[in-house]
Parts: sequence; structure tokens; C-alpha cells
Amino acid sequence: MKNLAIVFLSVLVLSCHLMAQTAPTPPTPPTPPTPPAAPAPPSAANPDTTIISIGKSIKIQVVDKNKKEGESVEVMVNSDNEKLSQEIERAVREALEKAGNVDVEMDINHQRISEQLQKANAELARAMQEIAEQMKGLDNDKSEEQKETRRELEAAQRELEAAQRELEREMRNIEGSKSPKTIRIEIKDEANAPKTQEPARNKGLSVKTRYLLFDMGVSTYLHDGSYTLPNNLEQFEQRYGRSLDYNLYAFKQKLSFAQKHLNLTYGLGFNFSNYSFENPITLQKNTNPLVVTIDESRNYRKNKLVTTFINVPVMVGFETNPRKPNKSIRLSGGVFGGALLGSHTRQKDKEDGNIKVRDDFNLNKLRYGFIGQLGIGPVNFYASYSPVSLFREDRGPDLQPLNIGISLISF
Repeated sequence: MKNLAIVFLSVLVLSCHLMAQTAPTPPTPPTPPTPPAAPAPPSAANPDTTIISIGKSIKIQVVDKNKKEGESVEVMVNSDNEKLSQEIERAVREALEKAGNVDVEMDINHQRISEQLQKANAELARAMQEIAEQMKGLDNDKSEEQKETRRELEAAQRELEAAQRELEREMRNIEGSKSPKTIRIEIKDEANAPKTQEPARNKGLSVKTRYLLFDMGVSTYLHDGSYTLPNNLEQFEQRYGRSLDYNLYAFKQKLSFAQKHLNLTYGLGFNFSNYSFENPITLQKNTNPLVVTIDESRNYRKNKLVTTFINVPVMVGFETNPRKPNKSIRLSGGVFGGALLGSHTRQKDKEDGNIKVRDDFNLNKLRYGFIGQLGIGPVNFYASYSPVSLFREDRGPDLQPLNIGISLISF
């Protein structure tokens, strides 16, 4: 009803504005009286009292009964309108989520609502009468300007008639009600609930799921825990600027507990690692063990090994301020397992153009490792390390994958 009053008052102001601009001598329509505002709820002497207002004619008082005698909790909702009843009930339930033991009192002034609608209806009728008088004065004037004015007045008249019909319908709904509806909600104290009662929903555990998360970083590898490669593996030195790592997670789910300070996160994702080589080496396909050749005469603009794994990470995390993520510090760590989906090499130079060769190159088909994340405000970093060599034992070089980067679309 509040929205309806705003609509018809807006139409009334627009109509009067049009008449003032186009009519020769339009009478100024009376300004609709401002509906009396609902009295402000009295300030509660008890600091454990909360006042909730709905519209201008509904007042709800919520009192914490932990400071009062009695253990039962009762909520009374009185309304003669089904939609209004539902609105009140929803507001009360939201209030009860934060106050476990409350007493709620309702005061709905339907008489005031009816009086406001009657006043608004009278103002509509007055505005329509003035528009009719203006149109009557234009009957003898056939100029194009006055025809346009008449059309605008007729449009305003139709809008006012529609608003008046809606007002009358609302008035009939209020005046036709014989007895108010009563909704009674009983909420029992958890401490006094019978042992056979079904336990309340987990208040300390929350579940959150997100889809299509994205990480980006650098793909590299270690040998015996060191970035420095031995002489027999110098040909595998990397061009780090082009050794990019991508993680695309189909979904991640977080179980939070301990007031969301602790969490368990798991998901399903795809890892795309690009190992770009500094030297003009070529990994030969269908060789066991892996054969690597070097052609110093070639100047590759692009020379890399690309691997695609499907990974399942599981992490335990801690967050300092879960209510304000932008001011929180997050630390998590865990393990992951993965399976190789595909691999290929890509070389590009001026002589032969773009060359792509698909093969498994004796790569390990399965791997596991450790994963960690550090978040500071809106920024989130990740790192993953696998003690399992990139290549199978005795079939390729002993290189342990290490990926470091930043989460562009984080949890």
C-alpha cells in the first residue's frame, strides 16, 4: 500500500505539472496533505529491548527474556491481510535468529491505514475534477497546441482513474475484514528441550560452494630440492617468463566451523603446466628412456612441454577475520592427488613455423603432492609441490614439479 500511495502521488504531481505548462490559466491543484507519520516507538528503558517497524502502521517490540522471569517463548502476530501476515512473520523470524529467547508484541493500526487511503482517494477525485474542468475549457479551441494539451490531460486522467480504482480495491479489502487473523509461533528453549527432540541444525558448521575458480602462476621444477640443475640436466634450464601455470577449478567447497575461523576445503580442478626451455632441445616421442636432442642452429621463439592434470585438493585452513575477508589473513595447507590427461611439446621458429607433437614422453601418469595458500586481504597466493618426479624413474630426468602463483578468482 505504501508503494501504491507513492505511485498515485507521483502521477498527481506530474499531471499538475503538465497543466501548469500547457494550459492557458490552470488552477493550482491543492497539495495533498502529508499522511501523518506513525508515532516513533517509545525508547525502551530496558537495554535488552529492540524495536522493529514495518511500514508506518506496524510496530514490533522484541524483548530479551533471559533478563526476565519465565522460560517459554511466544510470538503473537496479528493481521487481517495474508500478505501482511507473511511479511510480519518473516521479520519476526529474522529477529529471532539473533535473539534466542524473546517476547514479541505487535501493534497494527488498521484504522490509520484506512483513514490515509480515504484521504488519498479524496485528493485523487479533486485532481480528476480539475483536469475535467481544464478539458472543458479546451473544447472550443481547435488549435494544434491545444489539441496536444488535451491529449496530455486525457492521458493524465486515465492514470488517475487507474490509481483511484486500485485505492478503492485496497479500501474494500481493509473494510471488508471482520476479524483479524492470528499467527502463533512457539519457540522452545534449547536447554529445556526434551532429549528425544531432533537436534537443531548445525549452528557451528557452514557450507559454501563456488564454481569456476582460476589461478595463474609459474611452472618450474627442482632437482634434489634445488633450483640449480646438475651438468647432465643443464639442457632443461627454463625460460621462466614463459613457463606459465594455470589452475581451473570446476568447483571448491568449504566447510567452516569454530565460528568460521577453521575450515576444510576440497574440490576438483585442472592444472595446465607449461615448461618453457631456454635451450633448443627436442623431446623425442616414442623413446624409452626419453631421448633429448639439441640443435644449436635452431632459434626457437617458442619451445615448451605442456602437461594437463586433473587434481583433487584437500586443505585445512585458518582465517583471522572471516566476517571481513578484505581485512583478514588466511592460511591453509593440505595435499592433492592428480592424474595425467595429456601432454605435448610445441616449437615455433621462422623456418618450420609452429610444430606440435603429442606424446606421453615417459611422464608419470599419477602424482601426489602438497599444496598451500596464503591470503592477505583480497590477495591470495598459492604454491604446490610434488615429490613425485615429472618423468618416470629411469625413463627421464629426475625433476620435481613446483608451481607458485596468485589466485585471480579465489574462494
